[in-house]
Amino acid sequence: MRYDSNFYPELCVVKDEVRPHLCVVSLDTTEASPVLVATNGHMLCVVPCSIDAGDTAGPVSVAALQGARKLAKAARIAEVNLSVSTTHTLSDGISIPRRDVGQFPPWRGLVPGERQEVSITLNPKLLAQLAKAIGSQERVTIRFVNDAYDPILVKNPESEAFGILMSMRRPE
Repeated sequence: MRYDSNFYPELCVVKDEVRPHLCVVSLDTTEASPVLVATNGHMLCVVPCSIDAGDTAGPVSVAALQGARKLAKAARIAEVNLSVSTTHTLSDGISIPRRDVGQFPPWRGLVPGERQEVSITLNPKLLAQLAKAIGSQERVTIRFVNDAYDPILVKNPESEAFGILMSMRRPE
């Protein structure tokens, strides 16, 4: 599996082990174009990737992504490269076990469709972290749709990467 080193999907995972299925990035190959998906319940990151023969869908550990990124940086290449099958195998041959963390949540239903646009209040810290996760260092396109409490689509205008930022809760 390969993806642009400007993308940081690992920034969108849960940091504790209470929800292990959210502590990983998911390699999703159900559509024609494979993607890496990560969420912490407040934001969701989707970045394009390409797969190689032998790569399989499922969880990808943050440690494996960080190790692959470190090797790409050392080699001064713009693509992170990692074999993902029963184990994670870095380009230097080191293998990291691939553990079963359960079912990654169904995320496609969160992607807003074409509806009437509205504006909302959001957390700028989460927006900045999500922008970095989808590889957009200079600008993002934000689309507010339908209801002020629906998820917010955040796009990187330079690539097919995008994120979903969960809106703030409805006032009680």
